Amino acid sequence: MLFEYKNGISFAKTSAVELGGFERRQLVVTGTKGSIELKPLEWYVADSSRMQTYRSIRTSSEWGEKGEENVCPPYDRYASMMESFAEYVCGDKENPYTLDYELELYKTLLKACGE
Repeated sequence: MLFEYKNGISFAKTSAVELGGFERRQLVVTGTKGSIELKPLEWYVADSSRMQTYRSIRTSSEWGEKGEENVCPPYDRYASMMESFAEYVCGDKENPYTLDYELELYKTLLKACGE
């Protein structure tokens, strides 16, 4: 599925039967001065029951340069998300996503699924 935006494009590919696909689940965002890659999105770490991910950030001021890479150790990508959710529920933090935003998001997802 291809999504077009004012300043760029994105696409989503999915397959439930891809051999080894779980290990290649990734999110890559590229821009004019850098890119970030989460790959795999998550996996179980042997000494933990949590899913974790690696993050690699590459930055450069010139298009053709290799740039500088910063690789982070595994981290639990859900921890900060759940902390924010708890703050929204308790009223300690305002949810930046309005009900209208959520409705448009679900309409877009349904459209992307052919519904």
